[in-house]
Amino acid sequence: LIAGVVVGVAALAAIAFGAYWFMRAKGGAEPAEPPMIEVEEMAPGPVPRKDQLYAAAVPVASAPPTMPPPPPEPAQERPSMLSRLASWRAPAAEAPTGRNLFCTACGAPVQGPFCTQCGARVQ
Repeated sequence: LIAGVVVGVAALAAIAFGAYWFMRAKGGAEPAEPPMIEVEEMAPGPVPRKDQLYAAAVPVASAPPTMPPPPPEPAQERPSMLSRLASWRAPAAEAPTGRNLFCTACGAPVQGPFCTQCGARVQ
């Protein structure tokens, strides 16, 4: 394990030395001349007076301060499973539809257009 690390470090050092030697031989390591830049002189701007400096630094209150937003509504808690079960009600019975729910011939309960007991048509 140690021999592998030593070989790796030696290989990296050899690559770094080779790159340095190549750049020196090519002439890339010599400092290049800095580029020439033309500078244009400008006239100095007007110097502001002390009162102008102070006026620029102090904010002008042109509008009243804004009001903070109202606090959020309190979150409504979801009802617990127990309270939902306690408030559960059985579905309501079917509302009367204007026809008899019992057979007029035999008195049996009717579900549909015919009596299931005697077969008479429900009016």
